[in-house]
Amino acid sequence: MNNLKLKIIDTPDFQILKISITGNGILEASILKNIELPKVNYAKGVILYGRAPIWIYGFFVHQFHPCRWIAIFDPRMGGIIIEAHHIEAPQLGYVIPIEVIQPHVESNQNLLQDTVQSTAQSKTSSPPSTLIIALVGPPHSGKSVFLMLLQESLKRILPISFYQEKTYTIRACPDGEGNWFHEAYPYSKTLRFKNQWNQSFVDNICQHIKEISKTKRLLFVDCGGKIDRFNHQILGLCNSALIVSRDDLLAAEWRGATQILGLNLLAQIQSVQENISTVISSSPILTVKLGKLERGINPEEVVLPEELIKKIQSLIS
Repeated sequence: MNNLKLKIIDTPDFQILKISITGNGILEASILKNIELPKVNYAKGVILYGRAPIWIYGFFVHQFHPCRWIAIFDPRMGGIIIEAHHIEAPQLGYVIPIEVIQPHVESNQNLLQDTVQSTAQSKTSSPPSTLIIALVGPPHSGKSVFLMLLQESLKRILPISFYQEKTYTIRACPDGEGNWFHEAYPYSKTLRFKNQWNQSFVDNICQHIKEISKTKRLLFVDCGGKIDRFNHQILGLCNSALIVSRDDLLAAEWRGATQILGLNLLAQIQSVQENISTVISSSPILTVKLGKLERGINPEEVVLPEELIKKIQSLIS
């Protein structure tokens, strides 16, 4: 129970159950029998908000069943109504806009953070900009594996509350892969479902980037491996890039693409077969030689260069 923190944020129209996982960011299933629920007004609806395992969400949906309605917050859309128990409750599938929910969460942010910080801001002050990093490069270079390693490295140095609440990853390629694919390898090969790479898919991705960037500080966009009109639309919404490539000529093409689109190229990763992780150049472009970007890799066995991690950290501090 030590790693799970719960807070009810009461608003005139609904309640928000703010879920935070602290410490090492890991929850044991045995905590379910000891969870102490905060006091909730069952005459109102409740929005479940926060990054947590799906079984925790299932538990809270069951516990708050008596509420007027239940919604789950999706940072791409808003609060999605999944249960309605009153004649005046919103209909199933109705989405409460992000703009309605987020101000209440932000004003209560300091109550649930691991480190003491002030969140009071003038209404006229500008919110910090979101670092939107596109992961690009030719196919089969190890982009998704590298992204998993990068996320694990950042998780170790960033405050756990910041990592959980202010970072997000969008898979902007329909290959059906994500961190789960590598964590469950090789069984995941039979579970993967590839989506269609078409304008409808790209439009959805672009909309997700626009919405999620409103509430996050660090957004990774895992892109497809082709320089085409679809990727140009997606990259046009990013402001930075990391290139992962096993081919120097193809890497040069991607450098040109990022330059044309005005992206800040943070680093180029040379993906190789040998077991290596080192900086080979710091200027004009940070260049890292990194090996064994293969599915099924143990992230604890690979240490990314500190210069790369610190560079990204400095941009979101």
